Amino acid sequence: MVRNGGPGATGIHGGSPSVSPVYSYAVPGRDAAAVPAAFRPFFSAPVLFVVSDLHLGKSPDTDAERLRALEACIASEEASVVVFLGDVFDAFIESRARVPAIVDAWGQLAGRLLAQGCTIHYVMGNHDRWHRSYVSGIIGQAPIRHVLHLDREGVRLHLEHGDRGHQHNAVTRFGRWLSDLRWIHRLYTRMLPFGGAQKLAAAVSRRFASFEPDTHIIGGLQAYARQTLRTGTASGIILGHCHQMGLQDLSAQTGRASWYANSGDWYADRSYVLIGQGQVRVCSWREGRRETMASLSLDAGPGKV
Repeated sequence: MVRNGGPGATGIHGGSPSVSPVYSYAVPGRDAAAVPAAFRPFFSAPVLFVVSDLHLGKSPDTDAERLRALEACIASEEASVVVFLGDVFDAFIESRARVPAIVDAWGQLAGRLLAQGCTIHYVMGNHDRWHRSYVSGIIGQAPIRHVLHLDREGVRLHLEHGDRGHQHNAVTRFGRWLSDLRWIHRLYTRMLPFGGAQKLAAAVSRRFASFEPDTHIIGGLQAYARQTLRTGTASGIILGHCHQMGLQDLSAQTGRASWYANSGDWYADRSYVLIGQGQVRVCSWREGRRETMASLSLDAGPGKV
């Protein structure tokens, strides 16, 4: 892992100079991008906080602590925009008969954030297919299945979970396509009522799902990030899914100022991406405080650190 450093420091995924976090500056009557860089620190700006892969329900004994730590981290960072970037729950199957206690606890956390004036976006991951209605009811907007675009300081950001970013075998592709069909969800919950659908999904996940970083997936996401940035639709891309935090300056590979950040996971590493004050940072929450693992300028280009 790479810590903050001077010229020559590399991102956690390797290969690029280390840089810092990102914010959008709100100046009455003026476009944010028109504010000279030297004066930007004097203006308040909303902090963007991106977290993924909580996998609530995977380890019930530590779920409550995991949520408490997340709430403390968001409060400490004074985040005003929070993006849950997929796989918040490990195997939550929405059912009228039963809402698991940890799901209700997450809903209460989201409710407190909203009451404090925080904006919440929910981007679905590969574990998030069957609870759209529940999430919509909590945050007041439909979760996003694939890509969320946000603008910060004149920089367009591309955010998605990342499960589309690497090649799956034919069986996995078919299974994921099938699970996206709403009637499959209805059929499954009717065949296994009274919480049976939830219990079976949780048992299968605990038995077969692995959260160990996979070099094939990590490499696939890096390639996907480069490909996406070359299209010119965004200058920064944030993914999750691979359970390996990272930050790379991809300006040399894409021919334009661009970067890729991965939020890692909150499940084990308590890692997240923070954007504010002209920087993008990959951080870890440890013993009640932030540890910045790598950072880049939001508009990093070749030679900029």
